[in-house]
Amino acid sequence: MIGRFAPPAALAATAGAQIREANNRTALPTLPPPDTRVKSLPQATGNLQRIWILSRQEIARPDPGK
Repeated sequence: MIGRFAPPAALAATAGAQIREANNRTALPTLPPPDTRVKSLPQATGNLQRIWILSRQEIARPDPGK
């Protein structure tokens, strides 16, 4: 799922959620700026298990999941 970062009330991450920055390094669990483009992997419960902050090149490519 690709989208924009939403306010924290709209997203709930799992306790062990991983956040990766554009260089695929682990990121600290702080709030990214609004409108940050992300790709996320939700669990069956809807909570986010993995979150990737997209690079400019990734944003420019079409989403293969669509």
